[in-house]
Amino acid sequence: MRPISASTSVWVIITSRRDGFKRRAAARELWQDASCDQCKVIFQFVVCKEPQLSPSDAAQLDAEVKSFGDVQLLDCEEGYDKGRLVQKVSAGMRDFLSRSSSDYFMKVDDDAFVAWSRLCPRLHQISPKSHAYAGVPDIVNRTDWWFNNTESPNYDPWDNWPFPFYPFHMAGGPGYLIGSELLRAVAERFMRPPLSWNEDKAVGIAVHRANWSGLPVSYHYLHMDDGESDGLPFTGNWSDYPFLSQHQLSGKSIHCLHQVEKEGGRVDACYVHTPWLRELLRQKQDSH
Repeated sequence: MRPISASTSVWVIITSRRDGFKRRAAARELWQDASCDQCKVIFQFVVCKEPQLSPSDAAQLDAEVKSFGDVQLLDCEEGYDKGRLVQKVSAGMRDFLSRSSSDYFMKVDDDAFVAWSRLCPRLHQISPKSHAYAGVPDIVNRTDWWFNNTESPNYDPWDNWPFPFYPFHMAGGPGYLIGSELLRAVAERFMRPPLSWNEDKAVGIAVHRANWSGLPVSYHYLHMDDGESDGLPFTGNWSDYPFLSQHQLSGKSIHCLHQVEKEGGRVDACYVHTPWLRELLRQKQDSH
């Protein structure tokens, strides 16, 4: 465990669509408030330069960049499928290596709430120099329909990973962290074809290759919610909120959770702003 007086530094890339102006606006306060005595958080919403934007969207994005300075345009093609998100994250890794000396690289989606008041103390229990790879495990079957149907956004040609299971990997949406020393090896040596077209699987393959090359990767579980469960969501006060991050939320829910984190109150009051959570809450009320 690191001394409590030491500050952990985290460089965060938040994957976002170029036209996601409203979502970034709703989440921005969360990220602006992320740093504290225990954690220095440097963040940027990352978007791709290609393809060319319409004049109106280009002007709006340029104004956002100039106003806030927290949107980074990377050399990649915007999109999700066919490995485009993999290329965006790879570009974000290279940008980290060229500009940052932070302890950790973190990737997270812009529809995730991160409870920094909980995550920072947890990071103090991990040494970033231990080739750390931290997050919530995503255990999936490579043979699932989702990865083998050409109509699926997660379609992954079999030649990319011709095995029944992907290597152990952390889910991308709620966020994963990689120690800087491991990140350098992953980005420079192991993020290379053949590689999954799905970003979190691709990173997991690269970490797997690093581990097999002799780098002693240390895997760390972080209690995060990927938003994939059909179970009832947590309802109760912030003091009992169990997650370090929560994925698949609307911008209003993210903003609301951040206010509850600062001021206290009931967490489920924030879920009404996210349709799928609102429906689960309705089902819970109907069952009583």
